Amino acid sequence: MKLRTLVEALEERYPRSLSCAWDNDGLMVCRNHDAAVRRVMLALDATRAAVEAANAASCELLLTHHPLLFRPLRAVVPDSLGGMRTMAALESGVAVLSLHTRLDAAENGVNDALVSRLMLEPCGTFGDTESPTLGRLARRPASMPDDPGEFAACIGRMLGAPHVRRTGSRPPKKIALVGGSGKDFLRAAMEAGADTFITGEIGYNDAVDYAEEGLMILEAGHYYTESPVLDTLAAFCSLYAGAECLRYDSNPSVYH
Repeated sequence: MKLRTLVEALEERYPRSLSCAWDNDGLMVCRNHDAAVRRVMLALDATRAAVEAANAASCELLLTHHPLLFRPLRAVVPDSLGGMRTMAALESGVAVLSLHTRLDAAENGVNDALVSRLMLEPCGTFGDTESPTLGRLARRPASMPDDPGEFAACIGRMLGAPHVRRTGSRPPKKIALVGGSGKDFLRAAMEAGADTFITGEIGYNDAVDYAEEGLMILEAGHYYTESPVLDTLAAFCSLYAGAECLRYDSNPSVYH
């Protein structure tokens, strides 16, 4: 299948209209729209190492969540991070497609993948003015513990996260989920009636304040709450394009 055909299919499934106005996502680098795509590398981050891994594995496309180019690129030179990554992609011939906030908001995106991985029972969406349906609402199934500590530990195991920071303590019933950085959706989660909020990270002060208001917050790590969507993307590329899909672990964090 040609690269342009696969890119068009992914952009139809995850339309640009769902991207936040401040975002920069889509096709980041492409040397040949008509190149045949046989292998796709999936990664959360479009780092230089991810580009090099894609090239080493003879992948024609690197498909990521976080954009290769997020801030304006003023020069394509090797001593700037954006320039270095762009040059690596162009020199290797690896095309880079990054689906960022549209992948958060869309059906079968980051937050649906998170609900599915945790085997929760979906019951709706929530969000803010800019992204009114980005977050997901779900209920705890009877098979999961209602003890706050045991529930947090269960979430960590299911995500493969090295730790889950819990702020607040109450039996989880109606759960709000935003993969990655969910700070901007805390108020919307409470207004949606959630008693528990699962996200990657929000920061100490907000966690303390919202826990005092009655929202139990579980922070399982940015990478671990977003990476389940890579399986969803791999399944689509495999079924739609017949491509062999590989995965690169771009998580740079080490826990001691």
